[in-house]
Amino acid sequence: MKKKYCLIIIIIISGLVFLPARVWGVMRSTNYTIFGDEMSTGGIVLGENYELSASVSESPIISSGISATYQIAGGFEAMDDSSLSLSISDSSIDLGTLSISSVSSASTIITVSANYSSGYTLAINSATWTQSSLASVNDNTVSAGNEEYGFSISGTDASDDLIGIDNAITAVDLMTSPIAVFNSACTITFKASVSSNTTVGQRTQTISLLLSNNL
Repeated sequence: MKKKYCLIIIIIISGLVFLPARVWGVMRSTNYTIFGDEMSTGGIVLGENYELSASVSESPIISSGISATYQIAGGFEAMDDSSLSLSISDSSIDLGTLSISSVSSASTIITVSANYSSGYTLAINSATWTQSSLASVNDNTVSAGNEEYGFSISGTDASDDLIGIDNAITAVDLMTSPIAVFNSACTITFKASVSSNTTVGQRTQTISLLLSNNL
């Protein structure tokens, strides 16, 4: 009877905003949002390389009170409509029946938008197995005939240390940028192979991803 090995990967996403961060009240309706309401005059002056936002009757000067944990930035110009968002094309990935003679693979695309001037980092927070685990790749290449499991990544914001090789699934930074980004996408490809000594059966791994703004 032919041996059967199966692997399903489930990805869970969470987010975290590090302090110091701005706190504000926003007026909104079904179709509109007033981010920064105030009573004053002023406007925005645009040049070829610069944008000047000015206001009268509320101070445009950003004065900060800083402690080890919090920062308070005062004045109208201190307001900052910062946000983090993440989407994943497929959060349940099925590598199907694994074979001794080939490497099984499946991909998903992760897209990040981060409206923070300091940028963002997307990391693997944890990875847990249901049933028995597969051995992590340790030679940068998942190869047929060996029990090995890992991932490769490609894209503009992919961490430099991970590009061009197969990586073990551990707590590592997957994507990072030192500046704000909009719809920055990376492709993650999961790969698995088995040997004649691999325990037969279905396996499921749950991977938790953490998206945070850079300090």
